[in-house]
Amino acid sequence: MTGWDIVKVPTGRIHVMPLDDLRPHVASDTCWCHPSEDDEEPINEQLLIHHALDRREDFENGKVRLS
Repeated sequence: MTGWDIVKVPTGRIHVMPLDDLRPHVASDTCWCHPSEDDEEPINEQLLIHHALDRREDFENGKVRLS
């Protein structure tokens, strides 16, 4: 099962990380996936979106289709 986890760290940052990815993620801005800051959400905390190695974002936003 794939999904996303939301982790708030003591620095006030919120990390959105893929669950069950091909490689484990760390709730840090220095994670191997080079998370991106999301400026579109109207929240006070900094929101960091981690990038899945299994490319699930490409399927979710329609860039890639299952054949």
